[in-house]
Amino acid sequence: MCDSIPAGAYLVTAYATGYYQETYPESVIVVEGQNTPDIDFALTPIGGVGSISGMVTDEVTGRPIVGAGITLSDLDCMWFTDSTGYYICDNVPVGVYEVDASAAGYYPETYPDSVGVIEGQNAPNIDFALTPTGEFGSISGRVTDEVTGLPLPMAHVLAYDSTFCAGDAWTDTGGYYLIQNLSATQYIVAAHKAGYEDEVYPESVTVEEGQNTPDIDFALTP
Repeated sequence: MCDSIPAGAYLVTAYATGYYQETYPESVIVVEGQNTPDIDFALTPIGGVGSISGMVTDEVTGRPIVGAGITLSDLDCMWFTDSTGYYICDNVPVGVYEVDASAAGYYPETYPDSVGVIEGQNAPNIDFALTPTGEFGSISGRVTDEVTGLPLPMAHVLAYDSTFCAGDAWTDTGGYYLIQNLSATQYIVAAHKAGYEDEVYPESVTVEEGQNTPDIDFALTP
């Protein structure tokens, strides 16, 4: 059971040594004070395996794309990039694959060469620079400690469209965050970190198509 999870929408993945990784097919909504049950997995055992890894970035800004999906031909699995844009497709059966990357607000892309997987080895640097469609925007900023002024890594920042969480992100080691793939509208943006008071940005934040709304900063009170 995963407990102490902030309210929001999550991608849930299960993995175990000797089995294919599997991601739940739908976003899982967590409501404050409630348990979301029956998020079940049936993992498939594997034989000789290796891995494929790389980065997914925005072709225009060069910034990492968080939550981009990576798929391999002939495999019914999807892997996702982390907060740095890095991904690793692990437990991949030995063979040759076409590798595809996709993300909301970007055109999908297929790696130009087939990628071979060798048992016990990683095929690195299978990188993608995705082109934005211009249909979505983003919100960025920084979260710091109000007393010390120091950055707060792993703070959770959420953007709400009315009462629905439309997107979220975690701050990096410098306290910076980027919430991507937001539809053009106004949002309520809030920041949360254990040991600090929650804070809601004092104004509605407007997102425009194809643009980033920067400097939505928070100074949390311990």
